[in-house]
Amino acid sequence: MIIGYQVQDTAGNNWGGRPSYEVLTEATATKDLLDARSTATALFTMIAVLDGDIEEPIFEKELSASREQYKAIAVSTGCLSDDERKQMDVLAEDSDCNMIMGRDTGWLVKLYDEPEYNLGYEGMGDQFHAILLAALDAGYRLVEFDSAADDFPLLAD
Repeated sequence: MIIGYQVQDTAGNNWGGRPSYEVLTEATATKDLLDARSTATALFTMIAVLDGDIEEPIFEKELSASREQYKAIAVSTGCLSDDERKQMDVLAEDSDCNMIMGRDTGWLVKLYDEPEYNLGYEGMGDQFHAILLAALDAGYRLVEFDSAADDFPLLAD
């Protein structure tokens, strides 16, 4: 798992005198890389720091080190049928269904790790379940069905 980034020259020296144990966010590392490329005489590259690469890393931003993070994808509510959209409201209000949350513009569906657990939503069709499985297979753990999100033609009915 990538835990952050560093900007180093070919000798392994970090840009700007940053210590070897400091792990940067992608945004900071990108900024450092652009600064290095515009001012340094040596060649600097941005490298991914993997879990275990640094014995006791210090993170630029503590929350970026959290292991409790996951990817989310936004999918258009247009990928759902009218009946599925109505049923999503029902499921979002059901206190026994804690993986679906309603919003003004759609719904959030948190995915289970095990694919089969994402198949049991009462009243939802094959298309809905196929979207959840495709998202899980692509590494996502949350699907945001949103009225303003992009359409994915392969996911539409």
